[in-house]
Amino acid sequence: MEISRDSQASILLVELTRLGDVLSAIPAVATIRCWFPNASITLLTRTPYTAFLREAVSGVRFFELPDSRTIGGFLSLLLLVRRTRWSLACSLGPGRSNGLTVLLSGAASRVGYLECSPSETPFRRSNPIFCYGTLPKRVTAFGLESIADRSLKVCSALGIVEHVNPFPLSISSSGAAAAQAVLSLKGIHTGEGYMVIHPFSGWNYRSWPVTHFIELMQLMLDRFRWRIIVMGQISEQQQFQVFRQIFQGNRRVMILPSSDLIESAEVLRHAVLMIGNDSGPLHLAAALGTPAIGLFGPAEPSLTAPTPVSPDRLISVYHRLGCSPCDQARCLYPQNSCMQQISVAEAMRAVEHMFQWHTAGAAGSNA
Repeated sequence: MEISRDSQASILLVELTRLGDVLSAIPAVATIRCWFPNASITLLTRTPYTAFLREAVSGVRFFELPDSRTIGGFLSLLLLVRRTRWSLACSLGPGRSNGLTVLLSGAASRVGYLECSPSETPFRRSNPIFCYGTLPKRVTAFGLESIADRSLKVCSALGIVEHVNPFPLSISSSGAAAAQAVLSLKGIHTGEGYMVIHPFSGWNYRSWPVTHFIELMQLMLDRFRWRIIVMGQISEQQQFQVFRQIFQGNRRVMILPSSDLIESAEVLRHAVLMIGNDSGPLHLAAALGTPAIGLFGPAEPSLTAPTPVSPDRLISVYHRLGCSPCDQARCLYPQNSCMQQISVAEAMRAVEHMFQWHTAGAAGSNA
């Protein structure tokens, strides 16, 4: 069954994996929203992201999800999904939860990554796109390509020929005001110039050594007049301790543990520069149009880097090894890993290059 562009279809889009994957899927969500203007579009994603996505993505409904990572939570998720008679359900990325949810959704047509494969390193294998109940316009697969192309290939399988670029994302004035009020209580004022460091990652082997981040921060404090905000999740409190110890009493360094994505987005949106590992906050900075420097290792930038608003808004630092891209489960060179091969001097050159591009943040006396 094919769905006409002017039909009042109920369309379910599913992306239940990580923040970077969800942000990479937003162009596909916007494209499907534009292609089916009369349809009711629902995006099923993880609850921590929904408040921000409601701010940033218009014309789309969101489900408040149970925890789908347990068997009971996943069954509750399926019961929630099956309350609606979907005309079309799409899995926008590889992953067991995505594929199973779409396959069991009861939708008349199901399209996308339905193989239910592990999602840890989908960039290392070919991921076919399946079409059930609808005639695919073009049989295709995703593999060893940019993460930005992954969900858009689902659009192509649906016969959509014009893609929408919704970046940079924006936050409503009311949402921004609420976030700024909370940040001001923490001593952070977005109208003042600052750089953001995000030194953490959900993957050990994607993490640049913390000692390197500290050395880079010391160089940046000497070289530029901006303050530095070290940002991360509340769950990373223990990892923040070394930054608190090293920079204790330094009024130009602020620590911001936060699990509120709107709050994090508001901080990133006003930053003059963001520096971080290959992780969700790097994708968030790029989606907001903030100049960013990404540090890459197990997966090369051509596979997992975010798509910047313009080429001069992202610098990727990377050393390709013979084992790249890897499965991230173990390291063949733990004493000299791909992330360790990125030197502090190299990262500092990228910072200076970015500021040269934007003729901002010129060297000055300490504030």
